[in-house]
Formats: sequence, structure tokens, C-alpha cells
Amino acid sequence: MSYCTDYFTLLDAFSNNTSIEGKYGEILFYENKFSSKKGDINHYYVNPYNSDYLTNMLFKYYLKNNSYSQKYIFPVLEENQVYFDCNNEFPYRILHPKDGEPAKGLIFLLHGLNERDWKKYLTWAFRLQQETNKSILLFPMSFHMERAPVEWSASRLMFEVSKERANLIPELRFSSYANAALSTRLNFEPERFFLSGIQSLFDIVQLIDEIKEGKNKYIDKNAQIDFLGYSAGAFLGELLFMVNPKNYFDTSKLLMICGGSVIEETYPCSKAILDTEAAKVLKEYYLIDFEKSLSRNNYLNDLFKKYEDIGIIFKSMLANDKNTSLRNSLIKGLDKRIFVIGLEKDSVFSPKGIKKMFQGVDEKYIKIIDFDFNYSHEKIFHEKCSFDDKVTEAFNYTFSMMAKFYNQN
Repeated sequence: MSYCTDYFTLLDAFSNNTSIEGKYGEILFYENKFSSKKGDINHYYVNPYNSDYLTNMLFKYYLKNNSYSQKYIFPVLEENQVYFDCNNEFPYRILHPKDGEPAKGLIFLLHGLNERDWKKYLTWAFRLQQETNKSILLFPMSFHMERAPVEWSASRLMFEVSKERANLIPELRFSSYANAALSTRLNFEPERFFLSGIQSLFDIVQLIDEIKEGKNKYIDKNAQIDFLGYSAGAFLGELLFMVNPKNYFDTSKLLMICGGSVIEETYPCSKAILDTEAAKVLKEYYLIDFEKSLSRNNYLNDLFKKYEDIGIIFKSMLANDKNTSLRNSLIKGLDKRIFVIGLEKDSVFSPKGIKKMFQGVDEKYIKIIDFDFNYSHEKIFHEKCSFDDKVTEAFNYTFSMMAKFYNQN
């Protein structure tokens, strides 16, 4: 099969809600509605990470003189409930046999940071469904995909936000309309990375609750539930498995691709992810100022106390020297149920950082691969048909390896 052909066939089926013919018969991306019970986690007043009086005044001054950033990135200042509604009431999709019986096996697909659509993941979902005969659930993380305001994907509006950031920060690099929304939010509110992650974690647990209660007609209540995490989705998957709420993941498998290392070892500067200033602030916040920030942010501090088990494990995933014994012990406990794929030329999650994270895991579960074409962290497999043969070969190799992991007993 041609990767390029599959890419556009699946994109058409996804966009138009039509079925695709597979080796197990017709399959369809079914849309389902979800209502988050933890929406209040992200619903709090904007508080810049350096919350002294002068910084607050400068922040307000900046927003007053930068209308696009004020209107489209921080509408919470105007108590715009719509800003939160889209994050808490949203659709997710399941790739499942048309009119089929409830699936006995399910794979959650968790996407990367700053994703706005599912395009590149449709071929992933299709191939895994075909190779494992499990249904694939495309789950959007908090304030991503269908959970983000539509304005954040509007190139004209976000180009203006990007310009405002460039005027504020003369040495700014990698700024673009694609990363302007997330860069601005995390620049002024780096705590949102944790808040969005913890809401996403609870949403997944809530969805599994619903499945186990027999409330999802596409998934059997006793289904084997596994995960595929890419980039930030791998980070979320690790946190989920190490916390293991309600012991839901005792027998689940987690496959991570282009992800898995601690925050210290990530370099998310990219026109598709974060600009240089946002990336710098994010790393400084979590690697240098985090404990101090917790102590002066009552809301965040109370949240950490309320969910102490999650908070402790999250802290262990920040740097190589933080809670090392706890992190290594929990990772070791996942041995044989995790598989990690890194890319030799990945500049965001380097092979070095991945190997450090999983140094206690059997080497056969850590695979670093390379391809004979110009790939990147953000776009592993190109849909351009000009070098389709090489991409198809690489895609087939990678996903055959992934399917083998899921299919092993």
C-alpha cells in the first residue's frame, strides 16, 4: 500500500464521515461526545508565573496594548465562558468496524503538544486497527485539537499574535502563527502545562470508567485497553501508567514514539510547537523555579496537595536528578509492558534523553531508528508523493514493529 494514497483516502473519510474498506471489512471514524468532570482544574484566574505587583502591572499593560493577544489568547480576563466550554464539552473519535460488535481491544492514541488536527494520525490509526484488530480511540488533550478555541487555528489572527510577540521580544526565534497561541499562554502561564496534563489524565480515567460501566457501545466493558503516546502524549502516557489510578493499567501496554524523556532533556523550539521565549520560560519554570512557584501560587499548591500522588510522580519526570529512585522504580515496574521508539535525527526528544530515561529497561524494548529521507520530530512521515516509496517502506517497518508489540501476549 502507498502511504501517500492512504493518507489522502483516510483524510477524506475522516472529513466526510465515510467508511473505509479494510481487511476486516468496512471501518468508520465514529464521533462520540464527552463532558469533562474536571473542567474546574483549568478554570482559574490568570496569574503570571512571576506574580509580584510590578509583573502583574506589566502583564496588564502588555495586554492592553496588544489587542489580539488580549482578545484571542487570554479571554479569561473578560470571563468568557466559551473559552472553557470547548475544552470541557468536546468530541472524540473511535476507528471501529462499521456496525460492528463492541471491541474486545482498544488503543488510546495520545497526540503531541500544540496539535490542531488529526491529519497525520489517521494513517497511524488505520494501520494499527488493521494489524491488531483493536479499535483506535483518538483522544484530544486539554486545550488541544477539538478542545481549543477555533481562533487559535485561524492563521490570520494568530499571525497578528505572533507579530505582537516579536515586538515584545526582539530576539524571538521560531515564532509563527502555528505556535503563537500556545507560546503566548505558556510564556505567561507555564503552570498550564501541568494543569492541562492533569485534566487530560482525569478525563482518560473518566472515559475508562464509562467504558467499564458499559456506557460505550463501541467498546466492551472488559476490553483490553492499551496506549500509543507520541511526544507530549508519551509524557502523559508515562504519567498515567506510573500513577496507575484505580489500578486500571496493571496489564495495559504503552508504546511511546518520539517521546518519553524528562522535561530537562526536551528541546521544543519549533515553528510547530513553541517559540524560543516560551520554551525558555517553560523549562525555567519547571526546572528552576517550580518549588518556589508552588509556594506562592495557592491554587497550584492546593492542587498538588489534593493530588499528591500525581504531583510527586510529575516532579520525578522533570529532571534526571529529581526523585530518581522513585522514577526508576516505577519505570522498571512497567518492564515488558512499555516499548519506546526514538528517531536518530529527532531534535525535540533526542535518543540520548530517551536512553537516559529508560536505562533500567531491557534494551529490546528501546528502539532508535533512522530513515533515508528528510524527516523531523513534527513530521515523521511525509504525505508528499514525490518520495512515497521510501516513506511507505519506513512506515510499514515502524508500524509492523508497533503492531507486533501490541499483539504479543
